[in-house]
This record gives sequence, structure tokens and C-alpha cells, in this order.
Amino acid sequence: MKLRVDNMIKIYTFEIYNGKDTKRVMQQLQKHILSLQEGLPSIVLDEKKGSKVLLLFDSTSCMEAVMARVKSESIFVNFKNLFLFNDTQTINSDFDSWCSYENQYVKL
Repeated sequence: MKLRVDNMIKIYTFEIYNGKDTKRVMQQLQKHILSLQEGLPSIVLDEKKGSKVLLLFDSTSCMEAVMARVKSESIFVNFKNLFLFNDTQTINSDFDSWCSYENQYVKL
């Protein structure tokens, strides 16, 4: 998806996860890495910009477990800053604030 933020176009892919199956989430994140390596979101949306992945979780504990794995697994070393996390409880009050893998809040 394309978002205009402060007169700048930003590109994001967006996934919603229900439940606590961290293995399935990690498999999906590996697919996102392949997509990011190829620049597919930018190609599809016809923009010459990099993109990030927004991950929305129904389960805060699942989100935290995935964040810890992204931080520790070597496959993510060059991509971990491209994943932003949120849970359904938080997003209801503030869509613009997302967490990095280090649990630091960042604005879109």
C-alpha cells in the first residue's frame, strides 16, 4: 500500500496475524524478505522507493516472540529494520505508532 505522510509517499506491505503460531509467521517473514530483496512492492506500485512491512498481531505474546526471533536470527540481519510491529489493542488508539524489533516506537 502507498501512504502519503508529510507530503512523502511511503510504501508498506501489510499482514495481520491471528493466533499464536510463530512458526507460520516466521515462514511468512522469510517470504517478505525475498519480496524485499527483489523490490517487488516498489515495482508493483510503480514507485522508486524502498518499502517496509507492517505486521499486526492479535496476540501481544506472539508479536513479542516474533520480535525476539527477528532480532536473533541471522536471516534478518540486513532486513530487521524493515519490519514494524503492532497489536490490535494498541492500533485502535494510535495507527501511526509501530514498534521496531527492538521494541522502540516509531512513527510511520
